[in-house]
Amino acid sequence: MPRPSSPDISDSDTVLATTPKGVQRSTEGGTTWKLLKSSPVIMFAAFADPGDAVGAEPDGTVHLSTDGGATWTKKGQIEGQVMSIAAVKGANGKPWIWAATTDSILVSTDGGTTFRPSDAA
Repeated sequence: MPRPSSPDISDSDTVLATTPKGVQRSTEGGTTWKLLKSSPVIMFAAFADPGDAVGAEPDGTVHLSTDGGATWTKKGQIEGQVMSIAAVKGANGKPWIWAATTDSILVSTDGGTTFRPSDAA
């Protein structure tokens, strides 16, 4: 399996904040914020690169944004209680996502559509 790339997202001024009303987004490094009224209510968010962000709702529903968090598309489902997520730009062009649950570590190599145990071949 190809290894994920390691993009440098430190040059981006886009920041996401998860709130009970939805995602808030800043394109000025947190100086000003805008509530994205059409965004899902997600608990955890992570950038794979400056354009691709992923988020998980409290029930484990996964969303993908390909425009730096401005809009979101529902993808798949993480089984179990999600405790955190991380993402990198995958070698296949889709974000690779790791989700820590109370029971295991899961991984998706297809942008959040499917998840499997991280130690599965």
